[in-house]
Amino acid sequence: MSKALVLLTVLAGLQPRETAAQTPGSVELGVLGAGDLTRSAEPAVGVAMVLNLSPRLAFNPSALHFFHRDGTNWQIGGTLRYAPPVPVRPFALYLGAGAAWTWTTLANNGRSNVVWMGQVGLDLPMSRVMPFVEVQLLKYDTVNSQLVAGMRVGLGER
Repeated sequence: MSKALVLLTVLAGLQPRETAAQTPGSVELGVLGAGDLTRSAEPAVGVAMVLNLSPRLAFNPSALHFFHRDGTNWQIGGTLRYAPPVPVRPFALYLGAGAAWTWTTLANNGRSNVVWMGQVGLDLPMSRVMPFVEVQLLKYDTVNSQLVAGMRVGLGER
């Protein structure tokens, strides 16, 4: 395949969309990286899905694995996301609230928690490829914050 055709294909896939509203029933799958902003920069990798329920409402389950020097931390959760019709062009703003289950093993001690989770994020709506960045707040006995960024691919019309 010629380099010009590859370049045109990539550029066609990266053109911003005209609207941030989602098509109900469409699904997006993605990979993400995260860092804990509250504690000492614990890196994480994970996967996420967005199931669009209406033009402004979506369900967003995700799983993250944080890397610790002395153990590991898993976070599996889901939020209900709302995309308000606020012009933050070219981005699409979303707000989410939900719950997460966390499992931590440090120095051979395991601990499980169910925590409240909130998120504020920005999508860059493109054809099928959607980079995003968000801040998640988790309510343990204190409030922890995470910076999450990644890329989702739409499996249907958005």
